[in-house]
Amino acid sequence: LNDANEYETKYFSNFSQKLLSNGITNRERDIIRLLILNYSSKKIAEKLSISSNTVDTHRRNILKKLNISSTGELIGILKLNQNLI
Repeated sequence: LNDANEYETKYFSNFSQKLLSNGITNRERDIIRLLILNYSSKKIAEKLSISSNTVDTHRRNILKKLNISSTGELIGILKLNQNLI
């Protein structure tokens, strides 16, 4: 049980709900989708017409919002649960 007395699994923590409730913006969703396709920050920046530093800032914000420690962990969770994207 978590602090709110709700059941959550060790790794997923009701991840689909986190994507909805943790304020993931549309731009962050775009970046998540491109990360899953194995695009680098530089390639994502080119595709979205933003700087690679902005992409990295979005990545950090996504990880913080979802309480995940690495981009690899985020990608792994989402590749296992593609319906969450």
